[in-house]
Amino acid sequence: MTKKLNSEQTDIFSLFDMPDEYAEEQKKQAEERKKQQDERLKTTKEAANKKDKKDEFTLNTDTKIYFYSELIDVNEYFSIEELTNGIPNTTKAEEELTYKKLSERELLSRLKKDYPVLDVSTGAQAVYIKSKNAVSIILQAKKKGGPAAPTHGLVKTDTKIPYSILRDFISLAKRVYDLYGTEFHADIYLDHETNEFFLDIPQQEVTSVTVEVIEDELTTALRFLERRCTKYMEIHSHHVMRPIPSALDDASERIPIYYAIVGRLDYYLPQVTVRTFDIERNEHVSFSPSLVFEDPFYYANPQYDLSKVEKV
Repeated sequence: MTKKLNSEQTDIFSLFDMPDEYAEEQKKQAEERKKQQDERLKTTKEAANKKDKKDEFTLNTDTKIYFYSELIDVNEYFSIEELTNGIPNTTKAEEELTYKKLSERELLSRLKKDYPVLDVSTGAQAVYIKSKNAVSIILQAKKKGGPAAPTHGLVKTDTKIPYSILRDFISLAKRVYDLYGTEFHADIYLDHETNEFFLDIPQQEVTSVTVEVIEDELTTALRFLERRCTKYMEIHSHHVMRPIPSALDDASERIPIYYAIVGRLDYYLPQVTVRTFDIERNEHVSFSPSLVFEDPFYYANPQYDLSKVEKV
């Protein structure tokens, strides 16, 4: 018996009551993308609300200043009068003496003498947390884009980053590229309590040629407050492009930590470049990734007999 056509039968699959697997898969992917977009929009709105409720920047003699693994005494950089009244604005008429409230910029300016990396142009931010009467100073990654170890700055350790950290980043970068066709960013920190590295993924906006961290500074500050760790590296992907720093990368990567780019994710073994920024010479310094990451192919005790190998 021939099946009667109706107005809703638009293809060969509906004619024979067969499921269109391709159409169903496309529909499922569209629903998943919509769900992810809604989640990102919700997260962005929550971050915006947090910014609106940001605590007013305040310093006093008891304020604690955290710069990753360091606890800085605010009284070493400001007098009791400044912390109590603010910075005096002197004029010709003594009775017109007024005071200017201490600001984030003023704090970073004072600290910059001992910590050259603490400049607003490098992405340094001082976040005040009223509930703890504390300031957390963070180095927020700046916008990046695609197409010798440091001797000055924060990073001073002979410990190499385990290859497992790099492997995890590459795996995540591949997943992000498969989902969105975009770049991807993460930060690598060294925990001074355990002497172990860990990978942190901040909120970010990604495109096929750029990646920008948009995480609210208060969120970042609270996550690392009172945790003895140091930001060791910023790492981002150029997906299937070569890992060559772009002009945007050059402008963004200007503090003496490590910077890595992973490119050619379509290769079986992706390409990796590593560099740092020398503040004194005002230039980037590139070097082999093997100086920073553990070698994944080196084993101290391989279980094979090499006695048959003779040098001639």
